[in-house]
Amino acid sequence: MEILPSLIFISVFIGIPLCLLLTPSGRSFLNSANVRRQQAKESLAQNMKFLILRGGVSNNAPPLITRLGAKLSRKMKRGMTIAATFAAVVIVGHILASGLSAQTVPPFPVPLTSLKKVSVPEPDNLNEFVKDKVAAIRLGKALFWDMQVGSDGNQSCATCHFHAGTDNRSKNQLHPGPDKIFNTGGGSNYQLKPEDYPFHKLSDPNDRFSTVLSDSNDVTGSQGITLTEFIDINPGSAVDKKTVQPDDVFNVNKINVRQVTGRNTPSAINAVFNYRNFWDGRAQNEFNGQNPFGNRDPNAFVLKSPKKQSQPEKMKISLKNASLASQAVGPPLNSVEESATGRIFPDVGQKFDSKLKVKKLPRETGKKLKSLTPLGKQLVASDDSVLGQYSNWPQPGLKQKSYEDMIEDAFKSEWWDSQYIIKIGSNNSLTFIKQPQGAKATDEFNLSDYNFPLFMGLAIQLYESTLVSDNAPIDQFYDGNSNALTPQQKQGLDIFQNKGLCINCHGGAEFTIASVGTVAKHGRIKRVPIPGKPAQDTGFFNIGVRPTLEDLGVGGNDPSDNIRSRRRS
Repeated sequence: MEILPSLIFISVFIGIPLCLLLTPSGRSFLNSANVRRQQAKESLAQNMKFLILRGGVSNNAPPLITRLGAKLSRKMKRGMTIAATFAAVVIVGHILASGLSAQTVPPFPVPLTSLKKVSVPEPDNLNEFVKDKVAAIRLGKALFWDMQVGSDGNQSCATCHFHAGTDNRSKNQLHPGPDKIFNTGGGSNYQLKPEDYPFHKLSDPNDRFSTVLSDSNDVTGSQGITLTEFIDINPGSAVDKKTVQPDDVFNVNKINVRQVTGRNTPSAINAVFNYRNFWDGRAQNEFNGQNPFGNRDPNAFVLKSPKKQSQPEKMKISLKNASLASQAVGPPLNSVEESATGRIFPDVGQKFDSKLKVKKLPRETGKKLKSLTPLGKQLVASDDSVLGQYSNWPQPGLKQKSYEDMIEDAFKSEWWDSQYIIKIGSNNSLTFIKQPQGAKATDEFNLSDYNFPLFMGLAIQLYESTLVSDNAPIDQFYDGNSNALTPQQKQGLDIFQNKGLCINCHGGAEFTIASVGTVAKHGRIKRVPIPGKPAQDTGFFNIGVRPTLEDLGVGGNDPSDNIRSRRRS
């Protein structure tokens, strides 16, 4: 029995290093341990100023320290091998244990695993707003794909997310960069070619320090709409009333062409796992029901009517783990992506309202105008998994459902049912008026119009929550199917986790440490794996295609002049 403790000690002492050496996750932890060992060594050298381990003791040390240093030096030489081995195990153990408590400097990398093991994030107070999640997903898919949302009657969310969640168009996709000068091709409306890439060309692509042959600050973005100014909605029409504004950048022979965003559209697939969304993280994790800026916007509120006979009340709301909802309400009012300048969200909601009259009344005073049919310009497949039962195939749009019906099916009545109408002043002040009989003018909004961004944001998030790729070969591999990856893919995986250190930023089942799960467990700030180990917002490290000073990304400010970066705030 006396030999049992020794056998246990030997098994653990030998087994842990072998496990660490023979598994990808173990080797990743050893890489991290080596970095920490080096940091500890540098710290020790800095703090123990009197002791010089290789050359004895400093001449400036006191006599007592000199005698102690001499003894320590002899003993340290004899025990160095054992101590180093033991220290490696201790350091690894320390790294594993510190992950339980570290919030500002989490242990990285986060090991890869199957996405099937990760729950889809969702606000814990969602039930305060949504009464039927299936109906909300149906509404979200319709709004995501509907071309009628754009001021031009052609632009939708899916316009830039239609190709596996991303944008693969190649014409009219060039943004000239901050200098507003096109250096690539023939300027606006240019057809990009393979030979245009890369925009930063080196004599030796494998050596970043080799001679620069050419450099352009142009960016491949995503085309939006032409530059116009909003006048009013056009009841019964998908196209808003608007006037053309001169565009000094995006034009061909002084004729406006579609504007282009300064960054290319990120994928909607698996975007629900992101703690924040947009490349610069401006779509906050907390959804305020109005815009992308979450709790940072002190003036954002929705309206609630506990009783339809009572005047709606202003309410500040916050739904956590809802950055996709925050993201979804950005483009519909963006003057490059989908909207004429000056449009507000109630205008978008009103486009689909069946109880409208125009400001300048036509001859048929008070005549109710037809509502816009959901997806009224598009064919909906009869076997669509979400909208098929309401498909009007082979005619466009949905049957038996208006957007008004779809909102009422999905959301609780206190957010859309009220006998009051709302007038919005030029300073965004609200006036509540008991709703008269008959149709409304286009400057009069009902509760559903006003809260339209709340409905649109949450519905699109719930739809996009279904766009999850959790059965890719990499997921199957981590589910236990060793043949799911080819030998070449396994070689790439090894480089990804070890020599390439890609996993330091692209860890976890989500392939990003900017995920809800990683941020919740380890905090919003991490040390970057470069010399000096600077602290950065978790997952937001050099994600731009140009030098940082040309595109600050998360380091910039939001419209309220708040710093987007948690690191800088």
